[in-house]
Amino acid sequence: VAEFVQRLCTDILTATGVQNVKCQANADQVSLGLQQLVALGLLINEFVTNSVKYAFTDLEEGNISISLEQRDPDYLTLTMKDNGRGLPVGLDLANGKSLGLRIMNSLATQFGGELSWIEVSEGAAARLVFPRRSDAAQT
Repeated sequence: VAEFVQRLCTDILTATGVQNVKCQANADQVSLGLQQLVALGLLINEFVTNSVKYAFTDLEEGNISISLEQRDPDYLTLTMKDNGRGLPVGLDLANGKSLGLRIMNSLATQFGGELSWIEVSEGAAARLVFPRRSDAAQT
């Protein structure tokens, strides 16, 4: 999973042509079913794309970090952070009207998890806690 997340993030940065933003991915040794891996990829894609689009100016150097941890035998925690300009004041994260927020909230629901936005000193950070399950359990 760690290699998948790192490659995905690197590929997104390459595709957008951004050279001033770096991505670091860390993941515990876990295996995920295909459906969870695909949804995880879509969620990470949305966060990284929005970070590139809104968090950094062309002159700023930025960092995006993504981690997947197993803090409990039955649950995984995905944390995504950037050190950009942060979220706009007054943005309704739970009921946001932006397509990106709706996609992220919808994917969190597909996981059977809970997406929350973390208050950080700089940038934006989101955390998804979701049950670990096989594809067979998702059908």
